[in-house]
Amino acid sequence: MNITGLLISVILLIIVLMLIFWLRTPDGISQTSSKTSTNPKKPDGKIPDDDLTLVEGIGPKIRSLLYQAGIHSFQDLSEKKPFELQEILHKANIHIASPDTWAEQAQLLAAGKMDELKRLQENLKGGRRG
Repeated sequence: MNITGLLISVILLIIVLMLIFWLRTPDGISQTSSKTSTNPKKPDGKIPDDDLTLVEGIGPKIRSLLYQAGIHSFQDLSEKKPFELQEILHKANIHIASPDTWAEQAQLLAAGKMDELKRLQENLKGGRRG
């Protein structure tokens, strides 16, 4: 292969790589792929847990406690009373968190009302009304 053929091959390779990079979204999923479900099943057939940390006031540690208590979805969380959630926290010796708005936030998440959730969370600090 002569130098011209090599140069053309390198240029084509660069173009292909640039196209691949350009077609990718920030989360690494191709824009051409389609999502068939908003909550796809895991390989074992189970529906994955919702990310409860989307609720203002819930971090990774509290999320784990809620999962252990059988609260795996926004719907599960939306059905809990603040005193029930407070009991879970107290058993884990967590006294600083306030679950007063968690069910309300989870209800908005379960319904996909992200704009309403954002407005609510703008008025919260650590899950508490300010």
